[in-house]
Amino acid sequence: MPQVTVRPDSVKHFTPDYPYVTYKIYDDYDRVLFNTVNEEIFDIHVQFKAVSNDEGEAKTLGHELRKLFFLQQPAYELFQQHIVAKDC
Repeated sequence: MPQVTVRPDSVKHFTPDYPYVTYKIYDDYDRVLFNTVNEEIFDIHVQFKAVSNDEGEAKTLGHELRKLFFLQQPAYELFQQHIVAKDC
C-alpha cells in the first residue's frame, strides 16, 4: 500500500489526506528469552488503525493491513529484519 501514509498515533498536529494508517506501541515489551543483549527475544504490542472519512474504505484498508502480516513476501521481509507477527 505505497499510496497510504503511515504515521505515529501520537502526532496530532498533522493530519494527512484520507485514507491513512496510524500506529501506537501500546505496551512495553515482554521479554521472552534473554541470551545476550544483541539477541534478546521479546514481544511488543503495536496497534494499527486505518483512518478514513468512509467507513467501508477504513474497514477495507484495515483488512488489507492485517493481510500484510501473513502474506508470504511481507512476512519474509519482516523476518529478514528479525520481526515475526505472532498474532493479529
